[in-house]
Amino acid sequence: GTATVNPDGTWSFTTTAAQTADGVHTYTAKLTQSGLGTSSASAALAVTIDTAAPGTPALTSITRDTGPSGTDKITSDNTLTVTGTAEPGSTVKLYDNTDPNNPVLVGSAVVAADGSYSVPTPRLADGQHPLTITATDPAGNQGPATNLGTWTIDTGAPAAPQVGSVSVDTATPGDRVTSDN
Repeated sequence: GTATVNPDGTWSFTTTAAQTADGVHTYTAKLTQSGLGTSSASAALAVTIDTAAPGTPALTSITRDTGPSGTDKITSDNTLTVTGTAEPGSTVKLYDNTDPNNPVLVGSAVVAADGSYSVPTPRLADGQHPLTITATDPAGNQGPATNLGTWTIDTGAPAAPQVGSVSVDTATPGDRVTSDN
């Protein structure tokens, strides 16, 4: 394309969508002056066009589930670490959606060249925490969220049990002496 140089020496040129498909494009400029000819090309300017959003981040693990089953998303650990894979170079963001109208960012990390990520959380309060994670590529395209389920944080010790009665045969009721072993 061509552009006319303004009196202050500036110029601009806008490409068309057909000229800027996703990928790396290298641009140079030459100045043509009437009667003087055309200059040599400017230094090359490489521009990467990326209009595609990354896919959903894959989950490898969330440490650590200390609940009865090991997979019930109940834990006494109020700092979780989410690991998985996503588009290399993208930024994964971990959200706590306790208030679905106001998700809270609780951690983020840049995805390594091998596609792996690890996002630690700050201390989470006791209660339920619906977690999601997204990936945003360097061009600013955000992919869909991955739902990590609702995690229950319970760091409190259970209350002491109350004994109602002990059923044994005793010589005298209430004396706590028995021959029943």
